[in-house]
Amino acid sequence: MRRFFRLALLGFSWLFLAAIVVQVYFAGLMLFGREGGEGLHESTGYILGTAGVPVNALLIFTLSIILVRRATLLVRMERGAPTPASA
Repeated sequence: MRRFFRLALLGFSWLFLAAIVVQVYFAGLMLFGREGGEGLHESTGYILGTAGVPVNALLIFTLSIILVRRATLLVRMERGAPTPASA
């Protein structure tokens, strides 16, 4: 199951990178006055923004877990209690 999620993450990462490259291309179309460039750039931007929100939430959640673990470790060290690594 872990392998599946790692492969899914890899696939999503590649798709997100490709979408960013396409977004830059659409911005170029818009800058050089090609028809449709502005609408494509705007639509792709909304899609990237929406896809970035769950990714951002996962990052914040993961960083919160790391912060709680480190704060717990600091409190235990201050009390002189054995840490999980030394127990």
